[in-house]
Amino acid sequence: MVDTEAFEGLLLRAKSGTEQDWEIIDSVLQWNKNPRLLSLVFVRRAVYELLGDENEHVRNFAMAVLCRSPEQLDDAMAGTVRDSMIHDKSEVVRLRAAVALYGRSSKDHTVLSLWAKAAERLDAVGADARRYAVKQ
Repeated sequence: MVDTEAFEGLLLRAKSGTEQDWEIIDSVLQWNKNPRLLSLVFVRRAVYELLGDENEHVRNFAMAVLCRSPEQLDDAMAGTVRDSMIHDKSEVVRLRAAVALYGRSSKDHTVLSLWAKAAERLDAVGADARRYAVKQ
């Protein structure tokens, strides 16, 4: 069972991009707290729809889902995430992309460099990066 209504509610909050909305998003998308919101259905949507959105906050939301989901990425999805890591205009999106790839055992120089930069941050991006360091 997927929780489309809850996902849509979080996506709506992400579109606004306020700090308060991101606090709610980060609390709801905590690791292992709401696995239905991190299921393959939403991972695919994040990769194939949300990463192409013009709104930076929507792309950031997509990467937050990818960072926290245990689902594996197929080669096409991983390629799309890698493309975002290299080319996205938003530094946060690029860093989250590196974290998502690092968490799935991609450890090339670019991923490692950006993951290390993410791990230094004192926000949700940094927390996600450091969590993978503990799991490795």
